[in-house]
Amino acid sequence: MSSGDFEVNLPPPKRILVIEDTMSEAFLLKKYVENLASKAIVDHVITLVGAHKKCSEKKYDLIFLDLNLPDGYGPNSITDLKKFSGDAPVIVATGFLADLTMEESLCKGAKHIFSKNQLFGGDADEIILKYISSI
Repeated sequence: MSSGDFEVNLPPPKRILVIEDTMSEAFLLKKYVENLASKAIVDHVITLVGAHKKCSEKKYDLIFLDLNLPDGYGPNSITDLKKFSGDAPVIVATGFLADLTMEESLCKGAKHIFSKNQLFGGDADEIILKYISSI
């Protein structure tokens, strides 16, 4: 190194996985997260099998999960996901938010659950920013 050179050690970008099979909702959620965390790398898959493949390739800092997938339905999909996702917090984004679903999801290991309707104009900003800033 010359006297004018210096080395900067920047933290690696956050890796976020979106598991959503409805393409329009996946696009909106992915763009929403990218707007809140512009330096994050956001990947998208449509199944738990796809999530397993991605999680075997890289470690994720945060995972968004839809509860209605072709190969997983309801809060049990959280249990399946946690078997291979490491310690990444799981946030459930669902189109149908019932008290029972919310309670079961939290018991199965989700850190938070919100309705996709909350993405715009709801408390999702605060929730997502909380988890992004903590990772």
